Amino acid sequence: MNRRQSLKAIGFIASTSVLVDACKPTTENQKALATRDARGRQPFEVERDKKLQEEKFFDVHEMATITILVDIIIPKDERSGSATDAKVPSL
Repeated sequence: MNRRQSLKAIGFIASTSVLVDACKPTTENQKALATRDARGRQPFEVERDKKLQEEKFFDVHEMATITILVDIIIPKDERSGSATDAKVPSL
């Protein structure tokens, strides 16, 4: 083995050990993972989503307009349903 190959091998071993060490979970990461819900969200994210779901952004007239527009964009055909069949406006 010549000097160039030896230096490559030493560099490879050093970088591998750094990568393996960097990938180990820390106690902070483990605590954060333990506080997540089933979908992987933190408690503050769950609370924020609940508040956002409770709010009404569009009024009744605007929702009717959106329903018409999404059906124009994705109409019902012989193979598949329309956007309102897929409940796109309610999402």
